[in-house]
Amino acid sequence: DVFITNSVFRMPPGEGGRSVRKPTSAEIEYYKPYLLRIIELVNPKIMLLTGGVSMQSILNETKLGITKMRGQWHEVEGRWVMPIFHPAYLLRNPARTPGSPKALMWQDIQEVKRKYDELIGT
Repeated sequence: DVFITNSVFRMPPGEGGRSVRKPTSAEIEYYKPYLLRIIELVNPKIMLLTGGVSMQSILNETKLGITKMRGQWHEVEGRWVMPIFHPAYLLRNPARTPGSPKALMWQDIQEVKRKYDELIGT
């Protein structure tokens, strides 16, 4: 089963002609109790954090970017958590050459499959 949710449930309006902007730390913290309750109810074994905002929300990581954190497992309250690139970032970076965002994402997804198989015992 797969469940998808956002870590910020209303994207803040953009500035300078942009439709939306990255949420502030305060905005991320505002929605965090709701997100944590959803996670508690769904009770996933594996969580993929797509992009920096979800990484900040769950791992409280603000210093290292998604590029440095992606593909690494973290155990959070008995759940396996891995930051990965946001799909929008992958759409803006279509190259599939070794070391490209899409190639790195493919490595991450293969690692997720390995972890899933390990957890369900196949």
